[in-house]
Amino acid sequence: MLTTATHIFCNHWPLELPVDLHSYEYDRINVDSEYYLSLVKKASALTNDDSMLDLKPELVGGGLALLSHLYFDTYNNPVQAFLPDSVYPSGQWDFWKSVDYFTFRTKFYTQESLSVFRKGVLESDVWDAKIDPYGMIKAMIIRLGDLSQPSASYEIVDSKISEYLGFLGYNKYERVDRELQFCKDIEKEIELLIGESLK
Repeated sequence: MLTTATHIFCNHWPLELPVDLHSYEYDRINVDSEYYLSLVKKASALTNDDSMLDLKPELVGGGLALLSHLYFDTYNNPVQAFLPDSVYPSGQWDFWKSVDYFTFRTKFYTQESLSVFRKGVLESDVWDAKIDPYGMIKAMIIRLGDLSQPSASYEIVDSKISEYLGFLGYNKYERVDRELQFCKDIEKEIELLIGESLK
């Protein structure tokens, strides 16, 4: 998905990696490319950052964006992050129990609630943390393992970290205490903001 998206949006790929022009991924991303570009324009306007509009083939940025989508999607529905090695889905199970999942899905996804939520997220102090992008990738994969029911084994989580970071060209092993804490902090902030937006 990452190589395909980079090929479509940046018109070239920095490494000699094959892109299957007849794959499901290529068709899906290509068909929805205008929609994705409209999201980039909205993000640029929201953050007042025009540099976002200059799409560059950057592995770590794309890898972080792709993984963060999967990670944050755990609030919407269970995601099978470790297929085919583990079928157990990751989700915000405790949060869903605390808010009544169906009430959350019905009431949160309104324009009014989402506007309050997005404003709160953008203005949150949680973003002041100093984090490393590769460490953040590793931390999100660890959290996806923690959030799976039952929890994905250490071996599976570790192998996925190694595969993903290896694909991105990063082969160092470093501690990610700050990044894991950031994940836990942003999860708490999201839950608090969702609660406030539902009021």
